[in-house]
Amino acid sequence: MPDWEIRMMTRLAGAELRMVVVAALLTLVAIPPAMALNPSALGDSGCGTLDNHFGPFDYRIDKTQAQAVESAHFTPDIESLRHGKTGSLGAELDYTLRALPNHHRALMAMVRLGLRDNTERPHGARYKVECWLIRGEVFRDDDPMVKMVYGVYLLRKGRNQDAVAKLEAADALGEDNVNLHYNLGLAYVKLGRYDDALRKAHQAYAGGFPLPGLRQQLERAGHWRAPTADEQAAITDPPPAHDTGGAEEPIIAE
Repeated sequence: MPDWEIRMMTRLAGAELRMVVVAALLTLVAIPPAMALNPSALGDSGCGTLDNHFGPFDYRIDKTQAQAVESAHFTPDIESLRHGKTGSLGAELDYTLRALPNHHRALMAMVRLGLRDNTERPHGARYKVECWLIRGEVFRDDDPMVKMVYGVYLLRKGRNQDAVAKLEAADALGEDNVNLHYNLGLAYVKLGRYDDALRKAHQAYAGGFPLPGLRQQLERAGHWRAPTADEQAAITDPPPAHDTGGAEEPIIAE
């Protein structure tokens, strides 16, 4: 065999080997398990893809990356919707949620921005508000806080049946969280499910939830009462609000 053919076959064999190695490495890359929820949910709804130049990262786990993003694009002024740091509020939240799709406080800020400005797509954001919620849920379907914020959004939009379904899905994940109990209680009141609302109110207030709105709604409907001794005993070791590494205001649908 001529030398040039040997050299060509050697180069081809090397290229094939590199392709095999690359393919093997790709199988080791962590694929977000929640993408199995519905891989077409994003594209079919016009919500883009999760591909991003930085991340995406899991807000609950990737603390170093989360802190880096927050220091530039999710400052207290941005979260409170006062003003951006490097751009418009919508652009800052857009950056944060592309890097950290399940950042529940940024999701709630995006919800509040859309409601404040009476728009489905805040200025500077490339997707509609509900898209960011869909993206967060597709990214990590096991994150109850994303589902809770989604449920709060649905309640604020008057989609009460959908809100209850979303909040119950969060509750089913076992997140014993006073924000979740409170908002699910509010949703149950909307549907006239007062016994369920009372149960959730008892859980929320036993856990130290500070706002009286749910109790007041139940009082106005004639369905508030203090928990019985048995009910109180059943609420064992009530947890504090969701630990996000710092103080935050309650997330509510009122």
